[in-house]
Amino acid sequence: QQGNPEKAVKQYEQALKLSPRLVEARNNLATILCQKGEIDRAISELEEAIRVQPDNIDALNNLTWILAMPVGTGSEKRLKALPLAQRLQELVGNNNPKVLRTIAAAYAANGKLTEALNVAEQGAKLAREQADTALAEALEADLSTYRMRIGSK
Repeated sequence: QQGNPEKAVKQYEQALKLSPRLVEARNNLATILCQKGEIDRAISELEEAIRVQPDNIDALNNLTWILAMPVGTGSEKRLKALPLAQRLQELVGNNNPKVLRTIAAAYAANGKLTEALNVAEQGAKLAREQADTALAEALEADLSTYRMRIGSK
């Protein structure tokens, strides 16, 4: 938050040396690593967080999102996003628009555009109901992308 990601990385690494089971620290470290473009290292941190705490929603959501993104991930990684997304849906259901956005992205990354569209529509509706304008707008943008991709097939 103070604009010093290198210092934050070092502090999280130190905390994890002292207590390797701190899932929140791993999740936060992975977020910073992603911002720095260290995608593979971020993935490793999140995979370890999930190994320690398999039902951690934040770590599952973040790992699924990273794996579903086309930048920095290969098709083999995108394939891993779908089962994680399905696990997220089992754990959270359909009442968290942020998670629904991630699930939709995982479907889209794996060519399941109809499913992505349906889930993103649920997420956008829910985000509007919860007055989360920024998330609703992001989901609307995702919906537009999914519709264009369906239309180009």
